[in-house]
Amino acid sequence: MNFIKMEETVMENYTSCTIENK
Repeated sequence: MNFIKMEETVMENYTSCTIENK
């Protein structure tokens, strides 16, 4: 099941985007 790993990557990308936009 790669769902957990995929979710982890999405959260990392979301955090990076949020930090960039601040």
